[in-house]
Amino acid sequence: MAQNTLLYTNGGVNEVSETHPLPTKLTGSNTRKWATVSAKMPAATAGEHTAGDVVSAGAVLQIETGLLAGGSGIILSSYVWHDNGAVFSGGAGYTLKLYNVAPTNIADGTAWDLPVAEAGTLVGEVEISTLVDKGATVYKFETGHNVDFTLATGDTKLYCLPVCKGTETTVQDKTIYFNLGIAAL
Repeated sequence: MAQNTLLYTNGGVNEVSETHPLPTKLTGSNTRKWATVSAKMPAATAGEHTAGDVVSAGAVLQIETGLLAGGSGIILSSYVWHDNGAVFSGGAGYTLKLYNVAPTNIADGTAWDLPVAEAGTLVGEVEISTLVDKGATVYKFETGHNVDFTLATGDTKLYCLPVCKGTETTVQDKTIYFNLGIAAL
């Protein structure tokens, strides 16, 4: 196979050969960006949650995607962690309910519900498996979500209501960090 050269928008050159038939790194608009949002568990929201309850410290989480307003993207991976030192008792992971318009806030510890009027703004769900205890940090890194979405016109954010999968007991003053690996489409 003859040597070919691919030029990227950043001006870099990436050689393609028989041994390296694909570019070795993503560049330009398709570079994955990490979007991070967190929820700190205050005294009022620490405690037991039933499977299906919102775990958000009382607010809809806003995720700045790094995309242009009204743009489209794909969630490729996730990294969720907290510093409790152990998996929350009964913790079984989360389902991140993602919207392109801020939904009605559902109080922490209340069952998630999708009002009919908001059904068209739900753009997808990201499933997070049970977090793993690694000493001082508890985390889960996952790939292969492949959840595509389109942002609302004039908005660069996704809105999230995290829902617990187990009957977990959160701990006061601990923060859960939700990181999403997003690429432009």
